[in-house]
Amino acid sequence: MKRKLRGLNRRDIQLDFSLYRVDVPIRGLPDMKLSVVHLWPEQAAKTLVFVHGFAGCAETWEYQVNHFSHRYRVIAPDLRGHGQSDAPFSQYTMPELVEDLRTIAEALDLPERFILVGHSFGGSICVEYAKAYPERLEKLILISTAGEYPLPSFPVFRQPFSAPGGSTAPGGTRRSTS
Repeated sequence: MKRKLRGLNRRDIQLDFSLYRVDVPIRGLPDMKLSVVHLWPEQAAKTLVFVHGFAGCAETWEYQVNHFSHRYRVIAPDLRGHGQSDAPFSQYTMPELVEDLRTIAEALDLPERFILVGHSFGGSICVEYAKAYPERLEKLILISTAGEYPLPSFPVFRQPFSAPGGSTAPGGTRRSTS
């Protein structure tokens, strides 16, 4: 008797990420590249950049990419040493990782301002990027990111986030209505 697989059903997979991967050279490291999933529908007015956490990869964001790529330009990089990106012999410092995000933004010619979404350690990288380049961000969204990060009093960091089907809780956190 064939056992039913648990988890993701094949019918739920909507995009083959390999068809949308581009290579972005890592600045200062010849022959090293970052692998980036990049989807850009014609009618997209806004850009979302999804940054995975430690030991993650772009596929971490599969459901979000599938959902948002119909209306938004969506970028999901594999951080250096993760997924399909090269693993250069470097220190993997926070400044290196922030520089990688800046390199991706430049190489893919992202708009002047975009939405940056980070999960776990990827959220920490996003916070550091936001501190270094606050003028580039329309919104900063952190998911399960540990720690306290003092953010500059740039207006984008003080707006509460709300999503369809939910309301904004005091302090800007999302409260589910279900």
